[in-house]
Amino acid sequence: MERSGCSRWPVYAKRFKAKKRGYGLEAKTFEGKSGYVYTVFRAPGGSFHVFVETEAKAAAKDCGGQGSNTRQQWESLWKEQDESD
Repeated sequence: MERSGCSRWPVYAKRFKAKKRGYGLEAKTFEGKSGYVYTVFRAPGGSFHVFVETEAKAAAKDCGGQGSNTRQQWESLWKEQDESD
């Protein structure tokens, strides 16, 4: 949207570029009655995508991460997936 030609905008507005638009994902978190925390994304088309919060260590172990701590486990999984792509 070009605004520099509009008489309502001051001369210095010509220096600004239109704001880039992304996918327009909205995100919110909700705590369920079960105690789980859900991260919910709403897409521009109205669809919802839900992720449940979990312990990072348990998730890394479940995915087969290798290492003596959580960071090493996730790094090994990340590297493994990068190599397979």
